[in-house]
Amino acid sequence: MERQNVIVTAKRILTSLILTSGLIAIMALPAMADAPGWRITRLTNNDLYDDSPMISGSNVVWDQNWERVLFYNGATTIQLTDSGGEQQISGSNIAWVGFDGSKTEVYFYNILTGITTQVTNNNYEECLLRISGTNAAWSGGVDYGVFFYNGSTGITTKLASDAGDQQISGS
Repeated sequence: MERQNVIVTAKRILTSLILTSGLIAIMALPAMADAPGWRITRLTNNDLYDDSPMISGSNVVWDQNWERVLFYNGATTIQLTDSGGEQQISGSNIAWVGFDGSKTEVYFYNILTGITTQVTNNNYEECLLRISGTNAAWSGGVDYGVFFYNGSTGITTKLASDAGDQQISGS
């Protein structure tokens, strides 16, 4: 467990160094930067802490100062929320855990429609969010169980109680 924390911390430090320098981008190895089909695009140029980028196709999502979730669609940067983190992107969908003033909730954004849906609204903390296509999974509730959101139906189902770091794959 300690080794895993060191790896996660190292990844965050590297990501933070890249993003703090304003270099969040659709990236390739430097030697490949001039190769056909690759381009590096500077998305930020600020003194803020841009962190945890995720890329799906030409779409990029990241958080800024652990507060805002920002989305770059290949042409424009859009601020999705002023209270969020743990963002994930898959295809044309973005999900994040946002603070509603007293606790965290799960939110889902459809890139194609521009609609944000608040998936949870309860008295518990949500965390460890994962997304695949129109589906999302996270831990939360009174017993930190695993919950599954089917974006096609809008239905949330509790899958397990007292679970750990879930993964999700497929739509």
